[in-house]
Amino acid sequence: MPAVHLLLPLVLAVTSAGPAYRLQTAPAKFVEATITYDVRADQLQAKEWLVIAPVLPTTAGQTNVATEMTPAAKAITELSELKRPLLLARVAADRDELKQAVNVKVVYRARLWSRRLMPLASGEKAAASKDLAPADREAALRSTGDLSFDSDSFKTWQTEYGLARGKEEPEIDFARRLFSTIRKEFTYDYRPEMDRTPAAVCQAAKSDCGGLSNLLVATLRSQGIPARTLAGRWAISADPNEKLDGHAYYQYHVKAEFYATGVGWVPVDMASAILHDRSREGLYYFGYDPGDFLTQHIDGNLEVDSIHFGKQQIVGLQRPAFWVTGAGTLDDLTVTENWTVRKTN
Repeated sequence: MPAVHLLLPLVLAVTSAGPAYRLQTAPAKFVEATITYDVRADQLQAKEWLVIAPVLPTTAGQTNVATEMTPAAKAITELSELKRPLLLARVAADRDELKQAVNVKVVYRARLWSRRLMPLASGEKAAASKDLAPADREAALRSTGDLSFDSDSFKTWQTEYGLARGKEEPEIDFARRLFSTIRKEFTYDYRPEMDRTPAAVCQAAKSDCGGLSNLLVATLRSQGIPARTLAGRWAISADPNEKLDGHAYYQYHVKAEFYATGVGWVPVDMASAILHDRSREGLYYFGYDPGDFLTQHIDGNLEVDSIHFGKQQIVGLQRPAFWVTGAGTLDDLTVTENWTVRKTN
């Protein structure tokens, strides 16, 4: 996780039910981030490579987005109800150098914004704000995939910790109470292959950024509060010497945000709170985003038409995914990856 940098943001006032709040927002930086992803298998005789990568969404934390991929790619949408945009490259292995390898580059550009949740000062008036569109609200309340809140074990955990929203409890108050409960009762744990569903996470009382964010979002949704996960990477270049549980770390991270009526999308970083916040209140990462994170897609559980291999399920797409047709094997497959970020203004 990166070091914390305090910003001096401009102020945009808004309000919500219960105690009134505003989001302080300010432009943080404009970045250009590049993924290089080189795949090689010497025992392969490829016929065609298919490569997909996510297209940056516009969110409250990033605007002026652009995504480019090499080899040349076309825009598609994935097959789930969210219809998230992707880029697809179909590369015919019509040259010798493509029989065993394909080299992919994805370039992302975005304006990143800092956000901080603040109570309105005495006498301060809230600015008018729009509610979520009905379709967006519905999408952010679904019980589905890794954000399912229907299991008996999840409901038992929720009851045990009193995590039902009170009849008059404002959205932000309940979200803060939930955040503090998870921070107190859970620990951080990372393994590449782990069950990150809310049912598994609440039983284990530990998970990584993805699992902890899933639990937070699923619980908020179960109480009628729109919420979503943000899968992406820190806007910081990868360090080749940095490891996470012995595995190379390319700045992958998952955050979350919830929608408070009259306020907007409130940022939350559950994993950073558990790992880094030693303050008395433990709320540094609740309602604060310094503008140092690039969201590659909203929520997980993407469905992709792989053309030759039918519908494929992808939990998270923070690096390119590929399929290949042809002869031979992938037994000696190697993947070389890098992530570089530069500030452009």
